[in-house]
Amino acid sequence: MKHYIATLLLFFCLPAAATVSVVTVEALLTPMYQQWDANAKAFHQQTISVCSGDSEIAELQNRWRKTKDSWTIISALTFGPLVQNNIAMQVQFWPDKKNLVGFQIERLLKTSNQPQDNAAIDLSRVSVALRGLSAAEYIVFDSAIDLKRAEDKAQYCELLMAVGAYQENLSTITLTQWQIYLRDEFTALDDAAKTTELLRAQVSGLEVQHKKIALVLGKKIPQPYLAEHWRADYSLASLQLATQTHQKNWQTLWLSEIQSKQPELATKMTDIFARTEINYAALGPSLAQALTTPMGLDELNKLVKNFKQLQLLFSKDIAAALDVQIGFNSNDGD
Repeated sequence: MKHYIATLLLFFCLPAAATVSVVTVEALLTPMYQQWDANAKAFHQQTISVCSGDSEIAELQNRWRKTKDSWTIISALTFGPLVQNNIAMQVQFWPDKKNLVGFQIERLLKTSNQPQDNAAIDLSRVSVALRGLSAAEYIVFDSAIDLKRAEDKAQYCELLMAVGAYQENLSTITLTQWQIYLRDEFTALDDAAKTTELLRAQVSGLEVQHKKIALVLGKKIPQPYLAEHWRADYSLASLQLATQTHQKNWQTLWLSEIQSKQPELATKMTDIFARTEINYAALGPSLAQALTTPMGLDELNKLVKNFKQLQLLFSKDIAAALDVQIGFNSNDGD
């Protein structure tokens, strides 16, 4: 009897897993999905406007950046429908170690009898390399293509508009899927499962960030063409936005509870995020330029170490403080 009572007391004294409010998650993430959808729609309309001669290329490039920014923010927490439907590769084909985006676009155009045949392409039936913002980046930013030239407009515009339409449809469908997932699946999870799902997604996002810089740094010499947006020279801006999003997610979802349980750990996390901002400020806007200087390489290596440390703290220390375990995650962005 004494053993039974002791067991009961031990059970009731075990720390409870963190409570993740569905309201908080909805307030944090649903506007992100809505913004992505709005930007994807605007990007599609901008492709039509440029291809009809009603607006400038610079406006389309800016709209591409806004759409990519909204995707970067969402993909910092990849779970639910983003994982279930492999959305990431349909938006951004990376890593592209063999320049498949450029190769497959040019092969597609060469095998089309007429440039306008691209209007009939069903992008859901071709390689994911042709569907996303990476394909659009090739057309909009590659130095060999100029949509102000009549021949380039005739060759690439229908495909560009098809990519815009695909992205608009994808974002709209995913927004609906997210709302259904949140209502029917995420809400039904217990507190430990909710916490585990979100924390695992954050660790996965940090793994991807670590990889995006580690690949570019290379094992011996820098590999600038492995950067996620080398054509647009937008890789570093995207990385910084992703880091800032991870910090926002940390502050919204976990900081308060960690602060109350382990204030030293909360301070450590805050300090690391602050160091990453110092790294970005020292690097400037261009990853390609940073790879050419000793100072740039040093700051990039510091970022790699900071990402690795954040990843380990989230997966071990914070998970333990929240009384959950983060197991092996195969969704590492490969």
